[in-house]
Amino acid sequence: MEKEFGKYTAFETLLRINSNECKYHPYKWYPHSIDSFKASIILDYNVEGAEALSKNLAYNLQYIQYLELCFKELKLSDVLYTMLVKNYVITGMSILEGIFTNLLKSKNLYSTTDIEKIYEFTSGIKNVSENCFFDGENRKIEPEEQKQQLEIKSTVYKKTERHYEEMHLHKMIEVIEKHRKDNPKVLDVSHTIYTPLKSLKELRNRVHLQISQHNTDHDYNAFSYIEKQEMGFILYQILTSEGISRNPATFEFLEVNCIKENDENQ
Repeated sequence: MEKEFGKYTAFETLLRINSNECKYHPYKWYPHSIDSFKASIILDYNVEGAEALSKNLAYNLQYIQYLELCFKELKLSDVLYTMLVKNYVITGMSILEGIFTNLLKSKNLYSTTDIEKIYEFTSGIKNVSENCFFDGENRKIEPEEQKQQLEIKSTVYKKTERHYEEMHLHKMIEVIEKHRKDNPKVLDVSHTIYTPLKSLKELRNRVHLQISQHNTDHDYNAFSYIEKQEMGFILYQILTSEGISRNPATFEFLEVNCIKENDENQ
């Protein structure tokens, strides 16, 4: 249910010019409280870092809720709208990465290793041909025009107690999808979220401005209403799912992104 703010819209209550009239509740828009978000998400607090993660999830969810308000009430230029979608996707994927990390560690599905890199060294550079061969006297023959410089890197590891190793988001998604038929499921959501989730994961990397493949590979062509809708839909599905949510009503502000099944299949 949307809250009324008298003569102002929710966003207008945030404007400095209206600060005297819209200074406190119930006359000013606020996102859900940090405590409300923290209480609504199920985490395994036996996993190291869970308390800090809980707070960070809440901070980022407040920002997502604010962005939803911006999408609803602001009429932006195409470029500004695109950048808003970019922030929405990057923040949304960060939220999911945090939840997935805690979830996989809780279920002993997070990557572990029993080795640790000590140092790495490089041998001298050699001129070698990819198409070298040996003659009848076992002499190596290398076409001069095909020679190229190669270097050999070697890494030294030591054995350790088994510990967590870095697990990238794409790998977490693969593991969760692999176990989607388990009983109980690792994540109780529809299998239809995984394809758009993988695509959004790739877009999340655009936090690095220098990454591009060609002249048309820029943010304006990468982020649109579709990506925003997909990100919001996935967030809603996961944050209201059994095993993740204690109070699905907290995340009703994301429901605007949900598309009816029959619309998806048209």
